Amino acid sequence: MTVGTVTAPLDRLRTALAEIADLQHAEMLLDWDSRVSMPHAGARARADASATVGRIAHERFISDEVGELLDELAPLGAELEPGSADAALIRVTRREWERFRRVPAALAGEMRHASGIAVAAWDEAKAASDFAQFAPHLEHQLELKHRYVECFPPGEETYDTLLDDYEQGMKTAEVRAVFDQLPRALDGHLELMDVAGPPICEQLLFDFRLKPPTGAPRCPWCAVYAAPARIRPAERRKGSPGGCRR
Repeated sequence: MTVGTVTAPLDRLRTALAEIADLQHAEMLLDWDSRVSMPHAGARARADASATVGRIAHERFISDEVGELLDELAPLGAELEPGSADAALIRVTRREWERFRRVPAALAGEMRHASGIAVAAWDEAKAASDFAQFAPHLEHQLELKHRYVECFPPGEETYDTLLDDYEQGMKTAEVRAVFDQLPRALDGHLELMDVAGPPICEQLLFDFRLKPPTGAPRCPWCAVYAAPARIRPAERRKGSPGGCRR
């Protein structure tokens, strides 16, 4: 990556990040087209292309040049109003750069490639209602996620590292505590629903330990393909072409 050195460091950082964003947008377009227009047989070739573009974007972001720009901008970041756009740009980019620099570019590309192949395999397995066909891809995804987690210092729980990609600083235990409150918060509210309304999904009832409202219609997918709600979701969905669609 070549970014001119005659301009101010902040402008050079913006230029570098804009180029990386262009690569990420190209990867998104490849992914979108694979789900909308691409012939099914092109999945592997498309996964190759997406993985290459994603790996290059990752390499450019974690480059020494971006790190040197961030070091050069550190004094400015300390002087700026914390809530300003420029201060946030420097602060967030620094955090993301330090975080993703831990992840080898080869692993980043492999994760993208495996995801592209797995989505196509899922389409076939779902149509055939054959989980065994998809299981190897799921196992590979889990193995890659564990390798990703191993790039970071251990957390209190394994999922803490993955959660931090979406909610900075949040812990798995905090999320669990929030969801543990939902059954109490929702208790009784289902009775207020119009029994003539849309069917109630048994997956929702099971996950949040809720009682269905009296006389409410049952979800046709759950009714046809699922066992009673006392059975765990993974067991209930055997035979369903993708499980409940609600």
